[in-house]
Amino acid sequence: MGVKIEDIVRKIGSLPPLPTIAMKLISLLNNPDTKVSDLTEIISKDQALTADILKIVNSPFYGLRKEIVSISQAINYLGFMNLKSLLLALNTKKFIQSGDLKDVILWKHSLSTGLFAKYIGEKIKVYNPEELFVTGLLHDIGKTVLRRKVAHVYDPIIDEAYSAGRNFEGLEKAVLGFTHSDVGMLLVQEWNLGERMKTVIFYHHHPELATEYNQETAVVYLADQLSNFNGFGFYRDFNISYNDAMMSVLGLNEEMIGSFNEEYKDKIEEEIGVFL
Repeated sequence: MGVKIEDIVRKIGSLPPLPTIAMKLISLLNNPDTKVSDLTEIISKDQALTADILKIVNSPFYGLRKEIVSISQAINYLGFMNLKSLLLALNTKKFIQSGDLKDVILWKHSLSTGLFAKYIGEKIKVYNPEELFVTGLLHDIGKTVLRRKVAHVYDPIIDEAYSAGRNFEGLEKAVLGFTHSDVGMLLVQEWNLGERMKTVIFYHHHPELATEYNQETAVVYLADQLSNFNGFGFYRDFNISYNDAMMSVLGLNEEMIGSFNEEYKDKIEEEIGVFL
């Protein structure tokens, strides 16, 4: 699948690890014997993470009537799956954002893609919406790695894609010999986030090539298209590409996609503000 990790590492250096605390928490969240107290003990030792979780769980994103004031309350309300999604979202935000404009655009695109994927999943009942949110959130994580490792090479690619409306993968292949999808797939593999997410991220521009997890891949493809269409990305005047495989596997047509976009685009724009 894709190019060899050795070829990428040779050009950009080693792939960044997932922060230690995130690795510990995700390992616990994947363990059916884990108790709320186990998670509370670790999270409470990190004041910044505690504050971020409480801020978001009390935001309009969740729409609670009564304020949650402790991590144990937050965990009990969210449940393990939602907590895992939130942890990955917070860590992805820290990883992506360095404060410059390209990172802000990339974060908004990643987050809006995750949200579109979640709501598409809920609407047409495809897999688990929270997992789709995380997969959509991480679909372009390879771009962030490339900006961190070889910005002098990769930023001109972003500029060219924006100014000329050219395809990222074509530019990446020509300059680097591999794409952000290759890098993202390898990073998810390094972070041990599972075969499903690895496959979807690798094929998110080509759902017709996915022989496994093809519905999830189609959802993230569509979410990515809708994000760009609504201006959350590095393209101007973006037109949705109605991939035949995507529409077939999801049972959608152009009218249904347009209706879905109208229903959710304002909600997603508002929810992006919660994570900024």
